[in-house]
Amino acid sequence: MYKTLSIFFGFGLLGAMICTWVTPGVISLLFTPPVSFGTNCEPAAAWATEKLIRSQIAGVLIGAGIGGIWLVSRKLKKSSPKDGVESK
Repeated sequence: MYKTLSIFFGFGLLGAMICTWVTPGVISLLFTPPVSFGTNCEPAAAWATEKLIRSQIAGVLIGAGIGGIWLVSRKLKKSSPKDGVESK
């Protein structure tokens, strides 16, 4: 069961990373006006989209790092015997 959940969440994390990379570009492609109307907000929107992508990628990497540290600490805790008796 643990292996199944790990695979499930691993692919979920991969999907989140792909969506983080692809979605803002698709949104800007679909909703960019063909003609500039008086005020042009495209540079501000492009900057905000870039910052969004960077912050989401940083969040995914930080979350994956914390999860990896947690998994390694659990494995080390399980493998180290205490008083000659292995913990469950």
